[in-house]
Amino acid sequence: MKSRTLWLLGLALLGVCTPALAAGQADLGLVIQQYQTASAQFGTTIAQAAKWLVVTLATIDLSMVIIGKLLRTEGPQEILVAVITRALWYGFLVFLMNANVMTDVVQG
Repeated sequence: MKSRTLWLLGLALLGVCTPALAAGQADLGLVIQQYQTASAQFGTTIAQAAKWLVVTLATIDLSMVIIGKLLRTEGPQEILVAVITRALWYGFLVFLMNANVMTDVVQG
């Protein structure tokens, strides 16, 4: 009895779902296109937030390094070396963030 009821329910659902799917746009290509668009927008949003975070943390880091060097009464040579080292590191991070790795992965 249960098996017969399940078959009847399955046929009824199939009869109801088929016209609904035909009326709507359930094309796989459309779904994939919407997914790619949403993924690209998400990647752009994440990249913008990450760039803002990197700039904020770099500013805090550089000021903490300079303040630490000044409090230890180190000379201008040590401060300049620390600033150059940090600038090279920040440049490398900016290069990695502008490489568009995330968008390239999403676009295939």
